[in-house]
Amino acid sequence: MSLKIIPAAKKQIKKLPRTLQIVVGNRIRGLGARDFSGSKKLTSYKDVYRVRIGYYRIIYILRADIICIILVAHRRDAYKKLATYYRHFA
Repeated sequence: MSLKIIPAAKKQIKKLPRTLQIVVGNRIRGLGARDFSGSKKLTSYKDVYRVRIGYYRIIYILRADIICIILVAHRRDAYKKLATYYRHFA
């Protein structure tokens, strides 16, 4: 299973504090190694899941052969932004 991080998500990760970047990076590597513990499916979207890291969310699409990280954001903004980002992948 391959792991893809879209450029917008990379930019969002770079804006996070350094310690949080490390935690998010480790969790994303875990997803790439098929460690889906703590992941929950978002009910309003097809194939979209989220992982909580404190007040931040990693939102990704899980398909048969690929995990695509589409959003890394604070929880107050994550679900608002998701509607915009999801349109490109539906």
